[in-house]
Amino acid sequence: MAQRAQQSEALWNGLRDNNGVALNGGKVYTDEAGTSPAGANPKTAWDDHLKSNPLANPIILDTYGRANAFFDGRYKLTIYDSDDNLIDTVDNAGYAINSGPWVSIREYASLTAAVAAIGAVTKTRLLIDAATTLTANTTVTSNITLDIQDGFPIPLGNYNLTIAKPQDYGDHYVFNHSGTGTVIFSISTKVKPQWFGDGRGSTVLNAALAAITTSNHTLYMNTDLWTLDAAVTVPSTCGFTTEHGMVITLGAFALGINGPRSLPISQVFNENSSGVVNLGATYHTDSIPQWWGAVGDGSTDDSNAFDSAIAALPAIGGRVLLMTPTVSYKASGMIQPNLVYIEGVVPETRIIPAADENVFALDPTTNVVRAGWKNIVIDGSATKATYTSQSGIVIKPNSGFFHDTIALEKVRIIDCGDRGLHVEGGAAIDTFVQRLSLRDVDITGCANTGFMCRGFVLESTAHMFNVWKNAVDNVDAESNIVFQLNTLGPKRFNWTGGLVNAATHTSGNSVYLNGLTQANFTNVDYETAPTMVKLQGVNKNITFDGCNFGSLGTTNIFDLLGVDGFIVKNSTDAGTITNAFNFSGVGTNIAGVDFSDAGNDFSASTNQVVFPTVTQISSGVYDAAPINGVCIVEGEGPAADDLVTLNDADGATSRFIHGQKITLKSNSSARAITVKSTGNIVLNAASGDMVLANVNDHIVIEWDGNLGYFVEVSRSDNS
Repeated sequence: MAQRAQQSEALWNGLRDNNGVALNGGKVYTDEAGTSPAGANPKTAWDDHLKSNPLANPIILDTYGRANAFFDGRYKLTIYDSDDNLIDTVDNAGYAINSGPWVSIREYASLTAAVAAIGAVTKTRLLIDAATTLTANTTVTSNITLDIQDGFPIPLGNYNLTIAKPQDYGDHYVFNHSGTGTVIFSISTKVKPQWFGDGRGSTVLNAALAAITTSNHTLYMNTDLWTLDAAVTVPSTCGFTTEHGMVITLGAFALGINGPRSLPISQVFNENSSGVVNLGATYHTDSIPQWWGAVGDGSTDDSNAFDSAIAALPAIGGRVLLMTPTVSYKASGMIQPNLVYIEGVVPETRIIPAADENVFALDPTTNVVRAGWKNIVIDGSATKATYTSQSGIVIKPNSGFFHDTIALEKVRIIDCGDRGLHVEGGAAIDTFVQRLSLRDVDITGCANTGFMCRGFVLESTAHMFNVWKNAVDNVDAESNIVFQLNTLGPKRFNWTGGLVNAATHTSGNSVYLNGLTQANFTNVDYETAPTMVKLQGVNKNITFDGCNFGSLGTTNIFDLLGVDGFIVKNSTDAGTITNAFNFSGVGTNIAGVDFSDAGNDFSASTNQVVFPTVTQISSGVYDAAPINGVCIVEGEGPAADDLVTLNDADGATSRFIHGQKITLKSNSSARAITVKSTGNIVLNAASGDMVLANVNDHIVIEWDGNLGYFVEVSRSDNS
């Protein structure tokens, strides 16, 4: 086996002086390793690997400090500049680190014969610089490095070529699948598809994938534009890596990528027809719109790229990651399926609407078990006036479907032409929104409702939730915040921390509650609205705790038309407010009202409480009283009246529950009403009758279900 010289990588790459300047005209003396001085023990170098022409000693470097020199073995190199100034001395230098002997395929009848002849010789480089072939299944062992020159691909015929050493063959065609034989990489390596043909399509890609028979390989696509002409599937045992500038056009064919991925933040896929990318479910799956050509410059419509990024995710879901755009993404109409999350890699990743439609909507035609949004801003400020049907996020399943465990975190929705966040269940029990979580969410400036929650929505929580200056002058159904829930199931809402402001309103209310089963509003600040909170219809167990109500020109803090269980504590008012608690529109839908907590301070309001006009006392009997809470009683005429019997809405006492308390008040100071200890009301004997002479007088009575009558608990006489 003849040993061949190998090109010196250092001399071919070029030498430089101590200032980094190329050694133009420099000199390199080549001597036996370990000897001195320079030139005393010269060792020959050649101008080709066949050792045809010895080079002069010293070797003279060109303008770029380079020389085409081939070494055999180890050398001592003494390097001078053109003025014979010593630059460096390198002992024991070879043509490359860990290099061994060279042999050329020209010396053998076939590649099979060359591999057999080399055998176990350590670190042998086999140069494929001529046509060759296989004559049997052949294994290139780990001690052999194949150096396959451009223009000499190895024809496999009907034999397999197994390669046991990872190496890079460059970017040219090196394996010719002309028969049934294939290449088998037996250990982990990067496999470039261009090794398997001059074409840039599915045939070459599938040939490369066929060579990957063990796990931990990577299909490495580092160059060129590729076009599929058949489906291609990268298995879960194979990685998929591309470099910037490499683009695959799918045409009408699918590309499945089931293994781990490493892709640049640039376009990788061109879905120009019906072909799609399918990201496999074996590994945690993320996709980014840039892979489908999203620009993020604030003017290019990136909607199709968003749609493709969403559609590529597997059935087990994943995240669409929004990398920081140049300006902002421009996109609309994204339909988000089950288990898909949209997430900005950094907070405040901005999306501006591209059309008069919702920016994001959960797929209404499927059950969504989990989904959400994080670190994004939906900004409609430039299109609010023209995109009047554009909402920020819509969660609204069609009949027969549900959306469950939906989360928004660090999301801002600004100036939408319609609503900000629209959450709506159905009218039947099979169509609902289950769990909604809002954390650090800000909705402002939308033309209609900032936060709409209606239909069958079971349970919602909010923390640091700010809803302000949405809608203008609207009816209840389009307030700044709307809860308009149906009678199905529990409807719970817990809100801790945040801001409500309706400064854009000149009439109507800021928060509209209708149909909540249980709601807790804790440490929420309410600012500037004609009516801050309106409760109508069927609301139960509503609590405001630690809330501040500050305003200029507010008529009502609470407009109470329907609630059973209403507690306000540790809360205050400030500013110019007419009425703190307005009961003037109630009938029999108010019960369980308690705003007597010592931590409350509503002294800034002109009227703390405004009472309604209700059914009059008739012959000492008052019917249609609430089962608990405040009961406003009114006399029959201009004369004083006696109240001796209190009945429920059925004109009886069956609705009253043992231990429930009722506070009796009068709605007028013009006519006294005397509560007497006869009928089904028993007063403290020592105190005697209670005269309700003005609106500040009241008496608290409690139903005793065992005795079947009311007993006095306390009274306040402020006349």
